[in-house]
Amino acid sequence: MKVIFVGIFFIFMSCNGQKKVTSSSKELNNELTLLIRDSYSGISTPEIQIIKEPTSLKSFFLKINKTRKPGLAVPKIDFTKEMVILLCSGEQTGDATTKIAKGKESSTNLILKVKKEDIIRKISSTAITSPFYLYKMPLTDKEIVFEKW
Repeated sequence: MKVIFVGIFFIFMSCNGQKKVTSSSKELNNELTLLIRDSYSGISTPEIQIIKEPTSLKSFFLKINKTRKPGLAVPKIDFTKEMVILLCSGEQTGDATTKIAKGKESSTNLILKVKKEDIIRKISSTAITSPFYLYKMPLTDKEIVFEKW
């Protein structure tokens, strides 16, 4: 019985699947990664912030966690290599989602495309929400330009 378990253990340890996962994550490092999405930010007007230091990120989480028990945890970001894009949709009625995708990149600027999609459901929602989306991406000194998608 022990021989079977030891054999299965060695089969799993020699699997190449784990090696592929780590190499593909390096390829995805150039993309935007959605960290947190929530329906209630407490911010009434639409805004986009580029956050390059931990104090601004902590300040945002202090604001949204005022009415949450327990509050949302501040994600761990290495600001020497990454930066954060914060997209607040403002107050809205109904269901909608906003996405950001990487667009064209030149030597001086980076274009990020923003798209708002309404979600059509059979039951209409009259709740007032103020969604926010927190993305991380590699740190850049280029000017970031936002365009409608």
